Amino acid sequence: MRVNAENAKNADREISITRPDIERVHRLIAPYIRRTPVVDVDGRDLGIAHARVTLKLEQLQRAGSFKTRGAFTHLLTRPVPPAGVVAASGGNHGAAVAFAAMTMKVPAKIFVPVVGIVVSGGNTAAVRFD
Repeated sequence: MRVNAENAKNADREISITRPDIERVHRLIAPYIRRTPVVDVDGRDLGIAHARVTLKLEQLQRAGSFKTRGAFTHLLTRPVPPAGVVAASGGNHGAAVAFAAMTMKVPAKIFVPVVGIVVSGGNTAAVRFD
C-alpha cells in the first residue's frame, strides 16, 4: 500500500498493508523515533497464571507513547499544507502531533479540551466546561 491522499479519498475500499510497506515506513520514521525496549513479565505478576507476557515499553517513546510513530508517519507520507496540521486531543495524540510538528518545523495547532476536577464526598469526576 502506498500511503497518500488517493488512499484517504478511497477510504471505503479495502487496503492491504504488506510487510514491505511497514518496513518502508519504519525506515522513513526511524531517525525521529526511539527504539523502545521489550520486556518479558511473568504472567503471575499481572494476575494471569501460567502465562508469559511480553510488553513493549512505548511509554519511553518520544512524547510518551506509540502515537509518535503515527504522527511522524503522517507528516512524512502526506503533503502537509502551508497552514500546517491540527489535532484535537488533551492526551497522547496531541502531544505526539505537537512533538512531530515541532521536530519537522511544521506549524501545528493542538486543541485541548478544558476539563475541571470536581471533588465531592471523596469521589472525583472529570467535568468538561464548554
